[in-house]
Amino acid sequence: MAPPSDRAQPGANRLLELLPGPEHTRMFDELEPVSITSKQIMGRPDEPFSYVLFPSSGVVSVLVPMGEEPPVEAGVIGYDGFVGIPLVLGFDRGPHELIVQVPDGGWRMPAARFLDLLSESPVMRTVLQRYALTFFNQTARSSACNRMHDINQRLARWLLMVHDRVLGDELRLTHEFLSEMLGVRRPSVSVAAQTLHHAGLIDYRWGRIQILNRRGLEDAACDDYRQTVEEYEQTFAARR
Repeated sequence: MAPPSDRAQPGANRLLELLPGPEHTRMFDELEPVSITSKQIMGRPDEPFSYVLFPSSGVVSVLVPMGEEPPVEAGVIGYDGFVGIPLVLGFDRGPHELIVQVPDGGWRMPAARFLDLLSESPVMRTVLQRYALTFFNQTARSSACNRMHDINQRLARWLLMVHDRVLGDELRLTHEFLSEMLGVRRPSVSVAAQTLHHAGLIDYRWGRIQILNRRGLEDAACDDYRQTVEEYEQTFAARR
């Protein structure tokens, strides 16, 4: 089961759980439960946000447009985050594409109503600003990792980031989708997956990856994964 038992589990959004009673109640009075589907577009570059989304499980990928080349993933958003960071920073749109990588569910609210509540909820504003900085650190580490580390380390790190944000040990992902997320050719992903498989860390078939040895996968990943986890845990441990 991911994440490890000493960390919070998917199923409730961690940002919403940080809100004090009155703000928490006010938020849930306005939020509606929704299901998100695989490859559903949650945001497009330079288009205003219609809704904000607080996932309860599942994963949304934040993709950087690369002109004529396929976009590259810069970060992931799960039950420890929300879709709509630019709104907290005073912008109604962002530069990235946001696409559902692993489907599940969460809660959403119209962006206009969210902004109204944000102005009335000082703790929520502080919590989301703190999260925004943590997420930006994640994207910076992703960029450095893609530049400095080999594909085996990058794939191990990426699988762990996804595994942390879903229930269970099975990830329904194709090698083609993995290659798009990592910004490499599909054969490179296949070779890396075979390496992790032969090491007894994962099993894979078409469209499905099973995490077999979580601790071993952590050892195979670069240190960027551990530092990213520590930064997130510091965010949620911080006193309001």
